Amino acid sequence: YPTLVERNEVSRLVRAAFSQRRKQMYKAVSAIYGKEKLLAAYEVHGIKKTARAEELQVHQFIALAKTLAEQD
Repeated sequence: YPTLVERNEVSRLVRAAFSQRRKQMYKAVSAIYGKEKLLAAYEVHGIKKTARAEELQVHQFIALAKTLAEQD
């Protein structure tokens, strides 16, 4: 089971990703995490920079959130 910190990080990521309807999530999420950090995490998980939030699976959000949290 995810820890409280992991759940909070996933929640933060998902809220940011879906904050702009029908848009690429990169812009909204990079405002929180930074462009370089986000691009590195995208590369680790094979996520395209042009991905939209609705295209990702739940497990991808969890993995991405964990990677971004570890980079802090």
